[in-house]
Amino acid sequence: AKGFWGMRSNVLTVAKHHVDKARQYAYRDRRTKKREIRALWIVRINAAARENGTTYSRLMGAFHKVGITINRKVLADLAVTSPASFTALVADSGIEKKPKATASDFYLILKHDSPIRRVVLFVLHWKRAGQLKFTPCGVKRRLDSLSAGLNLGS
Repeated sequence: AKGFWGMRSNVLTVAKHHVDKARQYAYRDRRTKKREIRALWIVRINAAARENGTTYSRLMGAFHKVGITINRKVLADLAVTSPASFTALVADSGIEKKPKATASDFYLILKHDSPIRRVVLFVLHWKRAGQLKFTPCGVKRRLDSLSAGLNLGS
């Protein structure tokens, strides 16, 4: 009970209880630490993968198909310290970039009557008129990717 404060360090029964509890926490957290570190690696790999136009799950699936057997710890380190090497690995995996939305995808949204359809039509109307100063963010992303196909002149 060295380092404990108050009765936890002086009274034998209380000290025994708190030392036992501290050992339980230490045992539990040694395993939790491994989980948290692995989650951190996955977050870093996913961020780097998205910079290269793919996602974590697609990248890991492509690595498995091609036979690249670099563990997550090394991949995460490469993603942080050497982005060029990570990009080369993504290129070696033969993965294709995620396809962008097309005008036909946009048509499917507009086909059915829904609140989203009404917002999109409202935004399109004012964007064509050149009087829209801002766009709701979810609609803006879709409009920016499709503005060339629909001649909106963003």
